[in-house]
Amino acid sequence: MKKTKVLLCAPSPSNKGGICIWSKEILDHFTSSDSEDIELIHLPLDRSKSLTHLMSKRKRFWTAIKDYSRFPYKLWYNLSQKGIKIAHITSVGGWMGSIRDLIFIFICKLCKAKSIIHYHCGTIPKLATQNNFAWKLQAFIIKHSSKVIVLDENSKSTLEHKGYKNIYKVPNPLPKALYNNVPETARRKNTLLFVGHVVPQKGIFELLDAIKGMNDLHLNVFGPHDTKVDEWIKKKVDENGLTENVKFHGIHPSEVIYKNMRKSALFVLPTYTEGFPLVIMEAMACGCPIITTPVGAIKEMLETKNGIAGYLIPPKNTETLREQILYCLHNPDDTNSKALMAKEKVYTTYTLERVIKVLKAVWLN
Repeated sequence: MKKTKVLLCAPSPSNKGGICIWSKEILDHFTSSDSEDIELIHLPLDRSKSLTHLMSKRKRFWTAIKDYSRFPYKLWYNLSQKGIKIAHITSVGGWMGSIRDLIFIFICKLCKAKSIIHYHCGTIPKLATQNNFAWKLQAFIIKHSSKVIVLDENSKSTLEHKGYKNIYKVPNPLPKALYNNVPETARRKNTLLFVGHVVPQKGIFELLDAIKGMNDLHLNVFGPHDTKVDEWIKKKVDENGLTENVKFHGIHPSEVIYKNMRKSALFVLPTYTEGFPLVIMEAMACGCPIITTPVGAIKEMLETKNGIAGYLIPPKNTETLREQILYCLHNPDDTNSKALMAKEKVYTTYTLERVIKVLKAVWLN
């Protein structure tokens, strides 16, 4: 049986970030398993800088030009010279991403190849209501793509309501490293965990304000941070008298993160915007009670037939966040019950095998 070649344009698995981890899981699967119908070929889309959203617009523009300058030629070469007729590109939208996606679609049409845009973001429903140039550009891309993959039902229904017929929902998979369902261990009382980029958009400032005055509470923060943000964070910690309560650990391997998720009393991510956050899935798999916001696919991820398997609060709402933290710490039975619901869902719904099956259906049909 002749295999179908699929060109995956995505960041290298060795880099940091949710899409890089997604790439690793997908590429590892097709490298380690003997797929009868798919030959997956990787075209790396790597950035020279991290946290590009903290740059000025001008610097972001020139960094993107530098990073993607050879992408059109590499894409054309793979499609025209290697006989690949399906190209799949990961995207987070935005101005720079949309310009790159536009070039991607043009070259795919030139080479008579199918173009699949995979949006790893949760901004589509909001953007679709604005009807500005940014939305018109993205709408043009969606219209002229062969297929478009989104992460959540809200994005899918939004685009279908707009009349698009080429929309598919494919969730992110649970990393293989979490397939060993480790038994529950005793959790450290009054210990909170934050994992993610330490930037305002992840709600770190609201979290630091919410725990002000909770002198018996300890917060562990894992994730990369920018020098400029460090200055703001240090000032906030000092102002709130949290020097002894908060510890910033920086970047650590997944094993360290999972160990902390299995022993922390609460995982807290009061983020403003997300796609299908891997870190929520990881916390679910580790049985760590979750406080977060209903943005992107998060609400859908935590929905079960018995209710929401976690606690959802509005973004940018410090007082509600504080109240929810106190409730969870004082009501461990209810909190742990929801955590067990979340753990059961993630191990039955988001396995790599199930996600690969849906992904292959998009490629081949």
